[in-house]
This record gives sequence, structure tokens and C-alpha cells, in this order.
Amino acid sequence: MTDRGPDDIADPAAPPPPEPRPEERAPGSVFAGIGLGLAGLWLVLLYIVFVSLVVLSLGAHQLQYSIRAYRAEEGKSLPLWAVAQIYTNWVKAERLVDDVEGRLWTARYDLEEMNKKLHNMRQDDESSQEDVIAFGKLIDLKQAEINVLDTRLNTATEQLGHVLVFQTKPLDPIVGDFISALKFFRNIEESDDEIFGIVPDLSSLPPEVLTVILVLSMGALGGTIHLTRLYFDRRRDREATRLGIVKRVGYYVFRPFLGAITALSVYILAKAGVLIVSTPADTGSGAALSPFFVSFLGIVSGLLAEQALDTIQTAGRNWFSASPQGGPERWAHRVKEFLVTKEKPALANALGTSGDILNGWVDEKAPVPEKEQAIIAAWLKKPPRDLFTDLPPAARA
Repeated sequence: MTDRGPDDIADPAAPPPPEPRPEERAPGSVFAGIGLGLAGLWLVLLYIVFVSLVVLSLGAHQLQYSIRAYRAEEGKSLPLWAVAQIYTNWVKAERLVDDVEGRLWTARYDLEEMNKKLHNMRQDDESSQEDVIAFGKLIDLKQAEINVLDTRLNTATEQLGHVLVFQTKPLDPIVGDFISALKFFRNIEESDDEIFGIVPDLSSLPPEVLTVILVLSMGALGGTIHLTRLYFDRRRDREATRLGIVKRVGYYVFRPFLGAITALSVYILAKAGVLIVSTPADTGSGAALSPFFVSFLGIVSGLLAEQALDTIQTAGRNWFSASPQGGPERWAHRVKEFLVTKEKPALANALGTSGDILNGWVDEKAPVPEKEQAIIAAWLKKPPRDLFTDLPPAARA
């Protein structure tokens, strides 16, 4: 340890050393700033693309879901093709009304100008009586044309009201909301804009294809949200190396697409029954999944892609495992809704177990083995995803 003289002691009142000039700073900080700027622009672009796609696909999916849930008659649903045909007829009738109204407005304007001219002719001494009479006949013809157009307008308006009919029965006004929503999607497809003009009419796509698009867009949006969290976490940038920067660039580019593919994989496994997820209480075995449930499944899978991939790997190992213990045990969270009390002894006999064990499964005091899940689902004639869930009761409380 060297001795320090009195001159070596720092003066607390001395000004701080000057900051280095820009050309003297480390070049890595400049490249880091450029990288952060490019990453921010990339995130903005991702949000614009994926949020737009989510809004359009979710809106189209919700529209189709609402149309399928609508009942035109007792026990009869309104097919999507019928709504599309009603929309086509509505557009034709609406264009006819607009055309007649435009012609009627022009004819009335011409009649008003002709009356002014006739009045001037009567005040003008140079106009002969024959000219006034002839011009008056032209006004009568114009008035007759207006009367014809009035009749055609009333007829076209009545036809417009008759469009909202399905199998000779008038439909509820809510179908008008369906028509307005379809008009929105059709206008996007027919737009002359260079960006929106390339977007197809998502409302006319088959429900299965539309669901896949919704899952992919939600998964990509979840991956973008994950990247945004990393972007604002500056602690990860303190020990950045060149190799680390390269890794982050690749991660920023491919992570949203990983989220999209992961969401699609989770959705396929859930539909196949390999991954059991709880659906809304009003979703029957033959009904389509709610668009909001599909959106939740997609965005969570994209946001937590790493955990979702681990879950998929676990499900795959359980599926291909040759262990005699079978697959994972799950909780019978909705069996009690469909199981009649007097059927419990017969079901327990079919399961080869006691009534106490069956009651424990039904009351969610214990999980149900995989083999017994299949038997209970077949007994109740319900798909396993409507009866069982991987989440224990405490996690759903």
C-alpha cells in the first residue's frame, strides 16, 4: 500500500471530470442505441400487423358465432349461406333505392327550375302563348315522371323490407346487425386501398379456417407482448456481448412466429383431446368453441410459448409412453352436471369400482385416472374436454 500525500486527496469542491466527447465514447453504445431503435420499430410493425389481423379475425369469428347461435325458428338455426344471400339481396335492393332516390331528386330539381323558367316566360312579353303552352306540357311530362319515380321508390322500399325474410318468415331486427357487419367486411375486401385491399373477406371463410387464423394471430400477438416485456427490461442489456446481440436479433425476429406455431399446436392438441382444457359452461359437445376462449388459448400459448412447449412435450411423452400406469389423471369438474344420481351404481359397476370412490371423483376429492375418464365420457355421451380438466379445484377457485 502506497502512502498518499496531502496533494493526492481529492477536493470535494472540485468540479467533476468532463464527459468524453462523442467520438471518444465506446462504439458499442452507439450500436446498442441503433439496435434498440430498430427493435422498437420492429415491435411497432408487429403490433400494427397482428392487432389488425386479430381485430378482423376475432370480429369475423364472433359474427359467425352469433349467426350460428341465432334461431330463426324454434329449433332451427340460420345458416351462414342464408345470411350471405340475404346480404346480397339487401345490397341489390339498397342500390335500387339509392338509384331511384337519386333520379327522383334530379327530376324534382329540374321541375323546380322549369317552373321558374315558365314563370319568367309568362312575365316576358317576347314569349308567345304557344311557347308557354308547349313548355307547360313539358312540365306536365316531368311531373308524370316524378309520379312514376315516387311509385318505384315506394315499391323498392317495400322490397327492401321484404329482404329480411327466411323461409317466408320475417326475421328479427338483429339480423340487420349481421348485415351491417357483413357489409363492413365486404367493404374492406372491395377497398381500393393498397393495404386493406389485399385483405380478404374473413367473414366468408369456413369456420374452421377462420378459427385457425384467429389462433395464429393471437399466438403471434402473445409472442409480441413477450418481446415488449423484454424490450423494456434494461437489466438484460448490461452484459451484452456481440454474440448476445446476435441472439437477441434472431429472438426478436422469430419469437412471434414461434408463438403462432405454438398456439396452433396447443389448439390442435386441445381439439384432439390430448390436452384437456375447460370450456365455458354453455358450450355443448356439438357447439363451436367460443371465439373468446379460442383467443385466450392462442394468446396465452404465444405469451408463454416455452411453458406451452414443455406441456406439449409432456403430453407427447405420456401419449407414447408404454407405462402401464396410463396417461395423466384429471379432475371431473363437470361430471356432476350430467350424471343422474340413480345412475351412479350402474356406472360404478361399469367402472369396476365402489360407489365411494366414484363419489370422490364426482365431488372432485380425487382425480380420475385416464382409463376411467374414457368410460365416464362414453357413459355420459360427452367429449372428455367437456367433463375433465387438468386444473385442480384450488386452481379454479
